[in-house]
Amino acid sequence: MRKTVLSMIRVFGIREYGFDMMGYLIDDIKEISYHHLLVSSKDGGSASFNNGALLNRFTAHDYLHAIERFEPRMFLAITEEMAKENEARQIRIDCLIRIRDILLEFEELHRDTRIRNGRKLIKDPYIIRRVPL
Repeated sequence: MRKTVLSMIRVFGIREYGFDMMGYLIDDIKEISYHHLLVSSKDGGSASFNNGALLNRFTAHDYLHAIERFEPRMFLAITEEMAKENEARQIRIDCLIRIRDILLEFEELHRDTRIRNGRKLIKDPYIIRRVPL
């Protein structure tokens, strides 16, 4: 998988842009994780270029899976936008804007939602670490 991730970092210009495929800031390449887009790993999906998105493991990736648990429809809509980016082999501003709009809708719905031990579902870095659009 490492070769795939390195190839994707180069093709998508993650180092140059400084953000991931959901529009979250990347300070160091070590923050990047591979997210299965079309077929999840639990369903046997491969860690291939065509099946993946690069996300900040501490913000976008964690947040996306939280969204998946609470709002599966929104998770699928974000996944669809990242699949468009993957197919185009570039991070696209139109996709990032649609992703941001979905995130804002999620945040409006769940701004007061608490999880285990009373912690907020939507952590501050999920909002603060997005690229301004």
